[in-house]
Amino acid sequence: MDKRVIGQLNSELFAQYLCSFDGEDVIFDGKNDGVKKILGICDCEKLDKRSLFDVILSNDAPRLKRDLLVQLNNGDEIELMLMTRDGSWVLNRGLRTTVDGKTYLVGLFVVISKFKTIYDTQKTRLAEYEQKLTETTARASCDSLTMLYNTKTTRDLCEEYISHESGSFAMMIIDIDGFKKINDNYGHIVGDEVLVMMSSIFKRLFRNNDIVGRIGGDEFLVLMKDVEDIEIVKKKCAQIVDLVSEMASETIPKGEMSCSVGVVMAKTPHLIYDELFCIADKTMYSAKQNGGNRFELIEA
Repeated sequence: MDKRVIGQLNSELFAQYLCSFDGEDVIFDGKNDGVKKILGICDCEKLDKRSLFDVILSNDAPRLKRDLLVQLNNGDEIELMLMTRDGSWVLNRGLRTTVDGKTYLVGLFVVISKFKTIYDTQKTRLAEYEQKLTETTARASCDSLTMLYNTKTTRDLCEEYISHESGSFAMMIIDIDGFKKINDNYGHIVGDEVLVMMSSIFKRLFRNNDIVGRIGGDEFLVLMKDVEDIEIVKKKCAQIVDLVSEMASETIPKGEMSCSVGVVMAKTPHLIYDELFCIADKTMYSAKQNGGNRFELIEA
Protein backbone atom coordinates (compact mmCIF):
# COMPACT_ATOMS: atom_id res chain seq x y z
CA MET A 1 0.00 0.00 0.00
CA ASP A 2 1.25 3.51 -0.87
CA LYS A 3 2.80 5.43 2.06
CA ARG A 4 0.53 8.38 1.38
CA VAL A 5 -2.52 6.13 1.59
CA ILE A 6 -1.26 4.66 4.86
CA GLY A 7 -0.67 8.15 6.21
CA GLN A 8 -4.19 9.20 5.22
CA LEU A 9 -5.70 6.15 6.89
CA ASN A 10 -3.71 6.74 10.06
CA SER A 11 -4.94 10.34 10.24
CA GLU A 12 -8.55 9.15 9.91
CA LEU A 13 -8.26 6.29 12.40
CA PHE A 14 -5.81 7.42 15.07
CA ALA A 15 -4.89 10.61 16.90
CA GLN A 16 -2.40 11.05 19.71
CA TYR A 17 -3.33 13.57 22.35
CA LEU A 18 -1.93 15.28 25.43
CA CYS A 19 -4.06 16.49 28.33
CA SER A 20 -3.12 17.89 31.69
CA PHE A 21 -4.84 16.48 34.77
CA ASP A 22 -5.53 18.55 37.88
CA GLY A 23 -7.32 15.82 39.84
CA GLU A 24 -10.77 17.07 38.81
CA ASP A 25 -10.69 17.49 35.04
CA VAL A 26 -8.77 16.54 31.91
CA ILE A 27 -7.71 19.60 29.91
CA PHE A 28 -6.26 19.57 26.40
CA ASP A 29 -2.71 20.86 26.52
CA GLY A 30 -1.56 22.41 23.23
CA LYS A 31 -3.18 22.38 19.79
CA ASN A 32 -3.76 18.62 19.45
CA ASP A 33 -4.62 19.22 15.77
CA GLY A 34 -5.00 15.52 14.95
CA VAL A 35 -7.68 15.18 17.60
CA LYS A 36 -10.00 17.66 15.87
CA LYS A 37 -10.44 15.42 12.84
CA ILE A 38 -11.05 12.35 14.98
CA LEU A 39 -13.61 14.06 17.24
CA GLY A 40 -15.35 15.90 14.43
CA ILE A 41 -14.34 19.37 15.60
CA CYS A 42 -14.06 22.32 13.22
CA ASP A 43 -10.49 23.43 12.50
CA CYS A 44 -11.38 26.95 13.61
CA GLU A 45 -12.17 25.75 17.14
CA LYS A 46 -9.41 25.72 19.70
CA LEU A 47 -8.83 22.76 21.99
CA ASP A 48 -6.07 24.19 24.15
CA LYS A 49 -7.23 24.67 27.76
CA ARG A 50 -10.63 23.05 27.05
CA SER A 51 -11.96 20.06 28.94
CA LEU A 52 -12.14 16.81 27.04
CA PHE A 53 -15.77 16.49 28.13
CA ASP A 54 -16.66 19.91 26.68
CA VAL A 55 -16.14 18.55 23.16
CA ILE A 56 -17.88 15.21 23.58
CA LEU A 57 -21.56 15.04 22.71
CA SER A 58 -22.97 12.36 24.95
CA ASN A 59 -25.75 12.25 27.49
CA ASP A 60 -23.48 9.92 29.38
CA ALA A 61 -20.64 12.46 29.61
CA PRO A 62 -20.91 12.95 33.40
CA ARG A 63 -20.60 9.22 34.04
CA LEU A 64 -17.76 8.90 31.54
CA LYS A 65 -15.98 11.76 33.25
CA ARG A 66 -16.37 10.07 36.66
CA ASP A 67 -15.04 6.79 35.26
CA LEU A 68 -12.07 8.53 33.66
CA LEU A 69 -11.21 10.43 36.86
CA VAL A 70 -11.40 7.22 38.92
CA GLN A 71 -9.03 5.49 36.53
CA LEU A 72 -6.63 8.43 36.56
CA ASN A 73 -6.67 8.81 40.34
CA ASN A 74 -6.06 5.09 40.73
CA GLY A 75 -3.17 5.24 38.29
CA ASP A 76 -4.91 2.70 36.01
CA GLU A 77 -4.38 2.43 32.29
CA ILE A 78 -7.17 4.41 30.62
CA GLU A 79 -9.65 2.69 28.35
CA LEU A 80 -12.94 4.45 27.70
CA MET A 81 -15.48 4.56 24.87
CA LEU A 82 -16.51 8.06 23.78
CA MET A 83 -19.01 9.33 21.19
CA THR A 84 -17.91 12.07 18.80
CA ARG A 85 -19.97 14.89 17.29
CA ASP A 86 -20.60 12.90 14.09
CA GLY A 87 -21.86 9.90 16.05
CA SER A 88 -18.70 7.81 15.67
CA TRP A 89 -17.46 5.77 18.57
CA VAL A 90 -13.91 6.46 19.68
CA LEU A 91 -11.81 4.32 21.98
CA ASN A 92 -9.82 6.51 24.34
CA ARG A 93 -6.66 4.79 25.53
CA GLY A 94 -4.09 6.53 27.68
CA LEU A 95 -1.63 6.53 30.54
CA ARG A 96 -1.10 8.88 33.46
CA THR A 97 2.38 10.36 33.54
CA THR A 98 4.14 13.03 35.59
CA VAL A 99 6.65 15.51 34.18
CA ASP A 100 8.28 18.21 36.33
CA GLY A 101 5.68 17.66 39.03
CA LYS A 102 2.75 18.13 36.63
CA THR A 103 0.35 15.26 35.84
CA TYR A 104 -0.64 14.50 32.26
CA LEU A 105 -2.83 12.05 30.39
CA VAL A 106 -1.01 10.86 27.27
CA GLY A 107 -3.03 8.71 24.97
CA LEU A 108 -4.51 7.71 21.66
CA PHE A 109 -7.97 8.05 20.15
CA VAL A 110 -9.00 5.15 17.88
CA VAL A 111 -12.09 5.57 15.67
CA ILE A 112 -13.78 2.20 16.20
CA SER A 113 -16.58 2.60 13.66
CA LYS A 114 -14.23 3.54 10.80
CA PHE A 115 -11.73 0.94 11.89
CA LYS A 116 -14.43 -1.75 11.77
CA THR A 117 -15.63 -0.54 8.36
CA ILE A 118 -12.12 -0.71 6.93
CA TYR A 119 -11.54 -4.08 8.58
CA ASP A 120 -14.78 -5.49 7.16
CA THR A 121 -13.95 -4.10 3.71
CA GLN A 122 -10.48 -5.59 3.75
CA LYS A 123 -11.86 -8.89 5.04
CA THR A 124 -14.35 -8.98 2.16
CA ARG A 125 -11.63 -8.14 -0.36
CA LEU A 126 -9.40 -10.84 1.09
CA ALA A 127 -12.22 -13.40 0.82
CA GLU A 128 -12.83 -12.35 -2.80
CA TYR A 129 -9.11 -12.63 -3.54
CA GLU A 130 -8.93 -16.08 -1.96
CA GLN A 131 -11.97 -17.16 -4.00
CA LYS A 132 -10.39 -15.91 -7.23
CA LEU A 133 -7.11 -17.61 -6.29
CA THR A 134 -8.97 -20.88 -5.66
CA GLU A 135 -10.80 -20.58 -8.98
CA THR A 136 -7.55 -19.78 -10.80
CA THR A 137 -5.81 -22.76 -9.19
CA ALA A 138 -8.73 -25.00 -10.11
CA ARG A 139 -8.65 -23.80 -13.71
CA ALA A 140 -4.92 -24.41 -13.88
CA SER A 141 -5.41 -28.03 -12.76
CA CYS A 142 -8.40 -28.77 -14.99
CA ASP A 143 -9.04 -29.40 -18.64
CA SER A 144 -10.76 -26.26 -19.93
CA LEU A 145 -13.37 -28.13 -22.00
CA THR A 146 -14.56 -30.90 -19.68
CA MET A 147 -13.44 -29.40 -16.33
CA LEU A 148 -11.99 -32.79 -15.42
CA TYR A 149 -8.39 -32.92 -14.22
CA ASN A 150 -5.85 -32.27 -16.96
CA THR A 151 -3.08 -34.72 -17.86
CA LYS A 152 -0.45 -33.41 -15.45
CA THR A 153 -2.79 -33.06 -12.48
CA THR A 154 -4.24 -36.53 -13.11
CA ARG A 155 -0.79 -38.07 -13.08
CA ASP A 156 0.35 -36.11 -10.00
CA LEU A 157 -2.75 -37.08 -8.00
CA CYS A 158 -2.52 -40.73 -9.03
CA GLU A 159 1.17 -40.94 -8.16
CA GLU A 160 0.52 -39.32 -4.79
CA TYR A 161 -2.30 -41.75 -4.02
CA ILE A 162 -0.48 -44.88 -5.24
CA SER A 163 2.67 -44.04 -3.30
CA HIS A 164 0.73 -44.01 0.00
CA GLU A 165 -1.92 -46.67 -0.71
CA SER A 166 -1.84 -50.03 1.06
CA GLY A 167 -5.20 -51.38 -0.14
CA SER A 168 -6.67 -52.12 -3.54
CA PHE A 169 -7.81 -49.74 -6.23
CA ALA A 170 -8.67 -49.73 -9.92
CA MET A 171 -7.27 -47.70 -12.80
CA MET A 172 -9.39 -47.32 -15.94
CA ILE A 173 -8.49 -45.97 -19.35
CA ILE A 174 -11.54 -45.04 -21.45
CA ASP A 175 -11.32 -44.22 -25.15
CA ILE A 176 -14.15 -43.24 -27.50
CA ASP A 177 -14.48 -45.66 -30.43
CA GLY A 178 -14.14 -43.95 -33.81
CA PHE A 179 -13.83 -40.45 -32.39
CA LYS A 180 -11.92 -39.25 -35.47
CA LYS A 181 -14.87 -40.32 -37.60
CA ILE A 182 -17.21 -38.26 -35.41
CA ASN A 183 -15.02 -35.18 -35.89
CA ASP A 184 -14.71 -35.80 -39.65
CA ASN A 185 -18.44 -36.37 -40.17
CA TYR A 186 -19.93 -33.82 -37.79
CA GLY A 187 -17.14 -31.32 -37.07
CA HIS A 188 -15.02 -30.52 -34.05
CA ILE A 189 -17.75 -28.56 -32.28
CA VAL A 190 -19.86 -31.71 -32.14
CA GLY A 191 -16.77 -33.66 -31.13
CA ASP A 192 -16.28 -31.29 -28.20
CA GLU A 193 -19.93 -31.78 -27.27
CA VAL A 194 -19.33 -35.54 -27.10
CA LEU A 195 -16.35 -35.03 -24.79
CA VAL A 196 -18.46 -32.88 -22.47
CA MET A 197 -21.18 -35.54 -22.41
CA MET A 198 -18.54 -38.13 -21.53
CA SER A 199 -17.34 -35.98 -18.64
CA SER A 200 -20.93 -35.71 -17.37
CA ILE A 201 -21.17 -39.51 -17.26
CA PHE A 202 -17.98 -39.77 -15.20
CA LYS A 203 -19.12 -37.06 -12.78
CA ARG A 204 -22.35 -38.99 -12.17
CA LEU A 205 -20.78 -42.41 -11.78
CA PHE A 206 -17.76 -41.74 -9.59
CA ARG A 207 -17.20 -40.40 -6.10
CA ASN A 208 -15.78 -36.97 -5.37
CA ASN A 209 -12.58 -38.51 -4.01
CA ASP A 210 -11.98 -40.67 -7.10
CA ILE A 211 -9.53 -39.22 -9.62
CA VAL A 212 -11.09 -38.49 -13.01
CA GLY A 213 -9.12 -36.80 -15.79
CA ARG A 214 -8.97 -36.17 -19.50
CA ILE A 215 -5.50 -37.34 -20.52
CA GLY A 216 -5.73 -37.05 -24.31
CA GLY A 217 -8.00 -35.95 -27.12
CA ASP A 218 -10.72 -38.53 -26.47
CA GLU A 219 -8.99 -40.53 -23.76
CA PHE A 220 -9.92 -40.44 -20.10
CA LEU A 221 -8.48 -41.95 -16.92
CA VAL A 222 -10.31 -42.88 -13.76
CA LEU A 223 -8.67 -44.10 -10.58
CA MET A 224 -11.21 -45.63 -8.21
CA LYS A 225 -9.85 -45.45 -4.68
CA ASP A 226 -10.27 -48.06 -1.97
CA VAL A 227 -12.25 -50.73 -3.84
CA GLU A 228 -11.86 -54.25 -2.49
CA ASP A 229 -14.70 -55.84 -4.47
CA ILE A 230 -13.86 -56.44 -8.12
CA GLU A 231 -17.56 -56.76 -8.92
CA ILE A 232 -18.08 -53.09 -8.06
CA VAL A 233 -15.40 -52.16 -10.59
CA LYS A 234 -16.95 -54.40 -13.26
CA LYS A 235 -20.36 -52.82 -12.63
CA LYS A 236 -18.93 -49.30 -13.07
CA CYS A 237 -17.24 -50.31 -16.32
CA ALA A 238 -20.44 -51.85 -17.66
CA GLN A 239 -22.34 -48.67 -16.77
CA ILE A 240 -19.83 -46.54 -18.66
CA VAL A 241 -20.13 -48.70 -21.78
CA ASP A 242 -23.94 -48.72 -21.61
CA LEU A 243 -24.32 -45.00 -20.95
CA VAL A 244 -21.97 -44.03 -23.79
CA SER A 245 -23.85 -46.29 -26.22
CA GLU A 246 -27.07 -44.51 -25.16
CA MET A 247 -25.62 -41.03 -25.73
CA ALA A 248 -27.22 -38.88 -28.40
CA SER A 249 -27.38 -35.23 -29.39
CA GLU A 250 -29.25 -33.08 -31.85
CA THR A 251 -26.61 -33.99 -34.42
CA ILE A 252 -25.59 -37.53 -33.52
CA PRO A 253 -28.35 -40.13 -33.28
CA LYS A 254 -28.48 -42.72 -30.52
CA GLY A 255 -26.37 -45.79 -31.18
CA GLU A 256 -23.54 -44.09 -33.10
CA MET A 257 -21.25 -43.68 -30.11
CA SER A 258 -19.39 -46.28 -28.09
CA CYS A 259 -16.26 -46.60 -26.01
CA SER A 260 -13.62 -49.11 -24.99
CA VAL A 261 -12.51 -49.46 -21.37
CA GLY A 262 -9.34 -51.08 -20.08
CA VAL A 263 -9.04 -51.69 -16.33
CA VAL A 264 -6.26 -52.83 -14.06
CA MET A 265 -7.26 -53.91 -10.57
CA ALA A 266 -4.31 -53.41 -8.24
CA LYS A 267 -4.51 -55.53 -5.09
CA THR A 268 -1.19 -54.32 -3.71
CA PRO A 269 0.78 -51.13 -4.34
CA HIS A 270 3.78 -52.90 -5.82
CA LEU A 271 3.53 -51.15 -9.20
CA ILE A 272 4.21 -47.51 -10.03
CA TYR A 273 1.91 -45.21 -12.01
CA ASP A 274 3.62 -45.75 -15.38
CA GLU A 275 3.40 -49.53 -15.07
CA LEU A 276 -0.27 -49.45 -14.10
CA PHE A 277 -1.05 -46.99 -16.87
CA CYS A 278 0.69 -49.19 -19.43
CA ILE A 279 -1.30 -52.26 -18.32
CA ALA A 280 -4.62 -50.38 -18.37
CA ASP A 281 -3.81 -48.82 -21.75
CA LYS A 282 -2.94 -52.17 -23.34
CA THR A 283 -6.10 -53.68 -21.87
CA MET A 284 -8.13 -50.84 -23.37
CA TYR A 285 -6.63 -51.43 -26.83
CA SER A 286 -7.39 -55.11 -26.47
CA ALA A 287 -11.04 -54.22 -25.85
CA LYS A 288 -10.98 -51.94 -28.90
CA GLN A 289 -9.42 -54.64 -31.10
CA ASN A 290 -12.10 -57.06 -29.93
CA GLY A 291 -14.80 -54.87 -31.43
CA GLY A 292 -15.04 -51.99 -28.97
CA ASN A 293 -18.15 -51.04 -27.02
CA ARG A 294 -16.86 -53.23 -24.18
CA PHE A 295 -14.52 -53.36 -21.24
CA GLU A 296 -11.72 -55.71 -20.30
CA LEU A 297 -10.19 -56.09 -16.86
CA ILE A 298 -6.91 -57.51 -15.64
CA GLU A 299 -5.63 -57.92 -12.08
CA ALA A 300 -2.09 -56.91 -11.18
